Amino acid sequence: MFAVLVGVLSVVPTVLISGGLDTTVLGAQLIVIAATVTKLLANPLVNALIERYLPFLAAVPPQGGRHSV
Repeated sequence: MFAVLVGVLSVVPTVLISGGLDTTVLGAQLIVIAATVTKLLANPLVNALIERYLPFLAAVPPQGGRHSV
């Protein structure tokens, strides 16, 4: 879900331009934040921490659930 939000942030520059707003700095800041979060989420260490402490946010669900694969 969080990765979806980061993906949606990539549309911000287009929205700012089409809205006629001259907020280049704000758009650039949002792009940098989105890129940083994406880079962090791609790190295997961060993924391992998410799997350990926040398993409901993990990229792969834990094995041994109610459903068979």
